[in-house]
Amino acid sequence: MSGYGLQLDTQHVGVGAAEASVSLRWTTHTVRYPDGRRVRLRRPTARITPHRGALPSDVDTSLRMAPTVVGLGLLEAIPTGHLRDEAREQVAAGVVSGRINQVIDPRTGQLVVGRFGWKAGQPSVESQTRAALANDMGITTAEMDPQVLSDLIYYTRTVAVPISRGTGTTAVKEGARLFATVGCAACHATTQRSGSSDITQVAHQTFHPYTDLLLHDMGSGLADGRPDFGASGREWRTAPLWGLGRRVEVTGVEAFLHDGRARTPEEAILWHGGEAASARRKFMDLSAADRRRLLAFLSSL
Repeated sequence: MSGYGLQLDTQHVGVGAAEASVSLRWTTHTVRYPDGRRVRLRRPTARITPHRGALPSDVDTSLRMAPTVVGLGLLEAIPTGHLRDEAREQVAAGVVSGRINQVIDPRTGQLVVGRFGWKAGQPSVESQTRAALANDMGITTAEMDPQVLSDLIYYTRTVAVPISRGTGTTAVKEGARLFATVGCAACHATTQRSGSSDITQVAHQTFHPYTDLLLHDMGSGLADGRPDFGASGREWRTAPLWGLGRRVEVTGVEAFLHDGRARTPEEAILWHGGEAASARRKFMDLSAADRRRLLAFLSSL
C-alpha cells in the first residue's frame, strides 16, 4: 500500500507518527452443548483510523496475534517430501484435506513449501525472522550487524519446547486418547520427525508438535478473507499445540486463535468449522467429564 507497510504500525518508535490507530468492537453469540452447558463466544472487528492518508478501498485487513516461537528449527527440518505425503494421505483418507502453501523464497525467488505464519506464508525461520523484523519492528536487516542477525536467527531456530506436565495422570492420558478419538489429531498430527539440519540437536529427531503444517479450510466463522500466496481467506495452517498449556503464563494474555478471540482452548475448539466441523461436533457430544479430560490434556502440553 502506498504510504503503508504490510503491517499497520500503531506504536511508532522514533521520528514520525504511527501509521494508524485501531480499536476493537466485540460481538458475541452463545453456543449450547447437548448437555445444556452454554459458552459465550466473541469475535473482534477492527476499526482502523489511518494517519497517513486513506487506505485503498480494496485493501484486505486481518487481525493477527503473534505466534508461539518454540521448536521452529524442528518444524523447519521436517522433510518436504513428508509434508507432501501427509497431504496426499489426508485426501485419500477423506476425513480432512490439508494442502501445502507454495510460497516464494525471498532468497532465491523460487516457489517452495511454506511452513511458518498463520497461513504458512514463510518458508524458513530466516525468512520469518527477517519479515518479523521488518513488519513488526520496522527494522530492515540492512540496518543490523550481520553477526547479530545470524545469532538472532540461530536463537529463533533453537528455542526449546516446554516440557509437558502431568502426563502420567489418568485425566491427561485419557484426554490424549479422546483428542485422537474425536478427530483432533487428523490435523494436529501428534508426531513428526526431522530430517537433516546444520544444527545437530535438531537433526533426525522424533518430536510431538501437534501440527501437520498444512492449510485447512476452517469455515466461514474463522475466515478473514485475506489470501496469502496459495492460502485462501478461509484457510489456515494447523497451529502447533506444543506449549499451549503455558501460553497464558508466558504472555500474560488470555487470547488464542489468529485474532485472539478465544479466551480459552475450549473457546478455540468451538470456533472450528469447515474441515474441523466433525471434530468440533464430536467434542461437543462428549460428556462434561470427558470434555474436562480432553482440555486437561491440552493444558498439559
